[in-house]
Amino acid sequence: MLWIYQAQSNDVRWLQERDVKIWNEWEIDENGIWNAEQNLFNPETGKVEKTTVHKNFGKEYSHTIGTAYGYIVNKFKMTQKLIDTIKNNPNDRRMVMTLWQDDYVPTAVLPSCVWSSEWDVTDGKLNCWVHQRSCDVPLGLPFNVTQYATLLCMLAQVTGLKPGTIDWSIKDAHIYVNQIDGIKEQIRRMDEEGDLPAPKLWLNPDIDDFFKFDNSRDCKDVKLIDYKHLGKIAFPIAQ
Repeated sequence: MLWIYQAQSNDVRWLQERDVKIWNEWEIDENGIWNAEQNLFNPETGKVEKTTVHKNFGKEYSHTIGTAYGYIVNKFKMTQKLIDTIKNNPNDRRMVMTLWQDDYVPTAVLPSCVWSSEWDVTDGKLNCWVHQRSCDVPLGLPFNVTQYATLLCMLAQVTGLKPGTIDWSIKDAHIYVNQIDGIKEQIRRMDEEGDLPAPKLWLNPDIDDFFKFDNSRDCKDVKLIDYKHLGKIAFPIAQ
């Protein structure tokens, strides 16, 4: 979230320098080409077949994900405008950040899945409603919810508010066929082990400016306390 909303970057190398590899599959190479292996339906054979996809974005987009996410935030200065409105006009009913901009979809490797968020201030609390057009439930959903919950807490802190609630709407929620075994294991654990205590999010209380949260590899101003789990379940990324 710091990559998207603070650094407002679309450069994958920024993440790689911090040992974050989650966007590697969507990185445009040094020649401006994005390559991916996708399982696509072939109407001629009636079967799903592995297909190599190539798309030329141009060298000016090398090592980025094209005109998506942080690129859009930076172009329209969305974070700055949202924070300014929360502070100075908290009753505004137009506090919206939308990452879906038609002019820039053709040059985005992955048009935003979580594409919009609406914000409001009620009774001294900052609330958010997130809209997601496409949702990889096993892998993407917990990741995205954690992202925006953290962002909500950060923005609440720097605007002098308390974190409120998140509402979430999903248009297309799906489980890929190569994730079924992992989901079955997750359900088995829930049945046999039950829920574990939720961890706590710690934010450095001295930070009063969103753009001053440490975005180094150590991310010193953000900690997850008492995180417990039952072991990693590896879900493959689907492109």
